[in-house]
Amino acid sequence: MSDTQQPPSEHDAVTSRAEPQWQLEDVFAVLYKRRWIALFTFLIAAAGVVTYTMSVTPIYEAHTQLLLQQRASIVTFEGAADPQANERGYLETQHRLLRSRSLARRVIDALNLWDLGRAPADGNAQPAGTFAFLGQWRSWLGRAVGAATGATSSQEKEPGSVRETVAESIAIDRLLANLRILPVRDTRIIEVRYESPDPELAARVVNTLATTYITHNLEVQSQASKEATTWLAEQLAEQRRKVEVSELALQKYRERENSLSLEAGQNIVVQRLNSLNASVTQAKTDLIAVESLYRQLAASQRDQGALDTFPLIRSNGVVQEIRGRLANLQRERMQLASNLGAKHPEMVRVNSAIEAAERELDSEVAKTVESVRQEYLAALSREKELTAELDAQKSRALALNRQGIEYGVLLREVESNRQIYQNLLQRSNETAVSKDIQGPDIQVVDAAEVPRRPVRPDTRSTLMIGLLLSGILAVAIAFIREAFDSRLQTPSAVRALGIPFLGMLPYVGKRALKGRSLLLTHGVPAPYAEACRALRTNVLASAGGGTTGRSLLVTSAAPGDGKSIVAVNLAVALGRSGGRVLVIDADLRRPVLHQVLECEQRPGLAEVLTGKRKPSEAIVATRSPGVWLLPSGAGIASPSEQLGSRRFSEFLARVGESFDWVIIDSPPVMAVTDPSVMAHLASGVLFVVNARHTKQRVAQAALDQLETAGATFAGAVLNAVTLDRDHYYNSRYYLPFYGDYLTDKRSA
Repeated sequence: MSDTQQPPSEHDAVTSRAEPQWQLEDVFAVLYKRRWIALFTFLIAAAGVVTYTMSVTPIYEAHTQLLLQQRASIVTFEGAADPQANERGYLETQHRLLRSRSLARRVIDALNLWDLGRAPADGNAQPAGTFAFLGQWRSWLGRAVGAATGATSSQEKEPGSVRETVAESIAIDRLLANLRILPVRDTRIIEVRYESPDPELAARVVNTLATTYITHNLEVQSQASKEATTWLAEQLAEQRRKVEVSELALQKYRERENSLSLEAGQNIVVQRLNSLNASVTQAKTDLIAVESLYRQLAASQRDQGALDTFPLIRSNGVVQEIRGRLANLQRERMQLASNLGAKHPEMVRVNSAIEAAERELDSEVAKTVESVRQEYLAALSREKELTAELDAQKSRALALNRQGIEYGVLLREVESNRQIYQNLLQRSNETAVSKDIQGPDIQVVDAAEVPRRPVRPDTRSTLMIGLLLSGILAVAIAFIREAFDSRLQTPSAVRALGIPFLGMLPYVGKRALKGRSLLLTHGVPAPYAEACRALRTNVLASAGGGTTGRSLLVTSAAPGDGKSIVAVNLAVALGRSGGRVLVIDADLRRPVLHQVLECEQRPGLAEVLTGKRKPSEAIVATRSPGVWLLPSGAGIASPSEQLGSRRFSEFLARVGESFDWVIIDSPPVMAVTDPSVMAHLASGVLFVVNARHTKQRVAQAALDQLETAGATFAGAVLNAVTLDRDHYYNSRYYLPFYGDYLTDKRSA
């Protein structure tokens, strides 16, 4: 806890073994400890649940199912304008119609439910007694206000075309409040449910609502069919006139433009235009190819080697024949030149033949080039002619298109008017037929029966849930009470203060003491005696190996914690173990040890500190072997100054040489400053915590004060533990079989 606190000894490590902060048995311990407040809470809550359950008026619910069929053959005004009605919108519309105020008014009229005081239309459960009286008073007030205001009341409202008085509005609101319309998913079925304290009334309301709704739907259909028939007749007449006007306009245009078959003419022009366009494209392609060949031949005409590479020249049979003859003549000339001179007749003949062949070759190549040129000129001329014809055809097509636009507009108008007229005529025929075979769109799948069991309250479930919640509330109250109880009642709570835990002493009542003091010398109950011996063992272990001069300051946070009895019994236990123990009553304000040990109060510590008596004259032997007492003596002024003086410190040092243990019983820490001035003089401080009333914050404040004074803590002892009440709390820390093994007849 502080820097001055000694580390726990090996024995303290054994006696203060780590324990879980929260275990399942801790839960049971809290419940066992707070069992009476938990039981009281449970009984009060359970009684409330039972009272409420038994006093609530039972509510019955009747239900029926309606099948909605949207007939496409029955044409209404809306259906003619929008033939494909949205199914979801249709179902939502029917849902709202079933909850309409006009339909509710018709149901109330049919069942005569306007008398709110007599007709229990409200399905809200009203307990008997006061609540029932308030409900009747509210009904009477509604009728009175409605009668007083009449039809001109300022609180009247118009949900539809019917004006409602306050009383009528209340009746309709109450009926709609207990009416539920539930669509069945992925079907055209709607469930109608109504709640009421009267089961027969609930069934009658549901059945009447279904019948009234079907009747209302038939009326709406009949009226809609009449409106649709009238509207279709008007539209047919108007549309017939439009058809006649549009057909007449189209005929006049044909006569004016002389275009009885404009569509066929447009097809011929388009075909011719496409053909010319393809021909022009091909002519341009041919022209480009021929022109390219011609220009290459013209550029290479002077280069015989380049001309020979052209495929057109190489594929010419005449040119190839001349070239073959020319090659033979040239070889012959080479052979003759080796033997004959240049003017030899044979040489002259051969040279003449070669020249003639070359002229013939040039002439043939020139003819080929000329033929390519002529072909180029012809292609150029054809391309120009086709282009001119294409332009002319385009002009004719544009003119025909301009003529066809107006014609198409007139034709489409005629076709559109005819189509609309045919549709209206078909609708008119269907409507005329549907008048005679018209059936209801809504059918009752299952009529409502008088319910036998109420839907609420569910007595069994309500009681079970109520009792469960009562139990939860009782447990919560127990834990809340435990959370607000800051008393240090367990060893773990004491250890949380930051000092070693040396043991605990059970609470011993007056009946168990039988008029005796709670001293080991007076025959206390065996469990208490054994707890004192366990405390002695832990104190000896925490003191280490020293044999003399060990002083122990015994104190507590507040008066009544039992520190003096703990100090005396610890001294007696130490004395019985063979040691010499001096008990000093340092509580100079409220001394009690002389009464406990049955000795004289004077002389004592006060006389020793003032120098009036020597220690040997004030210390007296007690009836317990090995235990001596230095009583408080007469009262003195300023006890704190005397206890903190050098004389008291020297006195403790002297008596420590003569005794093995010096037990100092000091006043409570939070009452006076005496313990703080003596804390640093003792070898250790034994802090006593009373499990019955020591609060955590008070104990912590006392320890902080001692720590500030330089105290060395030997440990803490938990006093006055009620083992029976806190059995689950302390069974892990105290051996309950002491009571079985050691009978109350045994003394310490």
